[in-house]
Amino acid sequence: MKAAIICALALLTLPLRCLAQVPATLKLDAVFYGDNAEFFNRFRSGETILGWNGRLFWDIELSDRAALRLGVYALERIGSESSFDRGLPIISIAFGTPRHRFILGTLETGDRRQGVGPDRTTPHGLLPPLSVESLWFTRAYEGGVQWRIDESRLKHDLWFNYQKTNTAAHRELFDAGIVDRLRVKGPLSVGAQFHIVHHGGQQYASGPVADSLAYGPGVILEGPVARVRTASVEVYGLRAVDRPDRAVPALTVRGTALFVRLAAETGPWRGHASLWRGSDFNKEDGDRNYLSRYTDGTLYQGTRNYAEAGLARVFTPAPSVEFEASARVHRIESEFTYSYRLLATIHLTIWRLTL
Repeated sequence: MKAAIICALALLTLPLRCLAQVPATLKLDAVFYGDNAEFFNRFRSGETILGWNGRLFWDIELSDRAALRLGVYALERIGSESSFDRGLPIISIAFGTPRHRFILGTLETGDRRQGVGPDRTTPHGLLPPLSVESLWFTRAYEGGVQWRIDESRLKHDLWFNYQKTNTAAHRELFDAGIVDRLRVKGPLSVGAQFHIVHHGGQQYASGPVADSLAYGPGVILEGPVARVRTASVEVYGLRAVDRPDRAVPALTVRGTALFVRLAAETGPWRGHASLWRGSDFNKEDGDRNYLSRYTDGTLYQGTRNYAEAGLARVFTPAPSVEFEASARVHRIESEFTYSYRLLATIHLTIWRLTL
């Protein structure tokens, strides 16, 4: 695997001559992370994650409405037995403009359109109860179909990520979702989120057919307040359906929850506080601190309460580099714990040429 990746990286640096007068840009996107959340509680096992992931790719502008992306993706978790945990090709075609894009192939997942902060560093900007933050590090490679809109008033991300095909050993696995935010007027915006994880397939009956989904609307107030550059309040009402086996309806659990997040940003600093009250809310891929299920799989009876408060500081040592240090305090029912994270991101343009 290591040799294959090195060869692929070498090939990427060679200019292609089969096309005429086509702009091409060689780029590097990389993430380096150290996330310490090793403290065990009744709902979530502790974990410390150290590693990096990176993408080296060509963006080839076929026209002002079509672009081809070719490259390689690599993931390494420090301490792993292998040199690279994953090495995969990046192959996609995008139709449209930077503001409206339809993508087939490798999805665009490496940016943080929701902004900085550990609580917002999730796949596609999903709320943590829908998708745990650590997946942004460990499952950054996705493939399928995506539609993105990046306007001043509207932010839209719709995707289908096909993770596994159906075989005699396992069901097919995919997830799909929508993250929308529309600015209505002044500081008022409305949002909506939906995410589903599905295990199925018709070729092989290798395990139960299962679905786990959550969705809900939200209201956001965001703007400057006094000396604070940006203050925000987000309120989402969420519903979840966790169906581990369609053939056994009695196992299905339906739940509801309220998610509230307050945040303030000024200069390189951002502070936030999140509050959560949920009843029978369970969602595959969701952060287990929010869910109504113990680590042994037993359902929690009653209303789940969770809260966290955190502070993040962003450093910019170079125009293409951001380094974020953050720490949080968590209240899980009556228990308190803490976590901290170091995160560096690089978005570098290496070479521009005309093919």
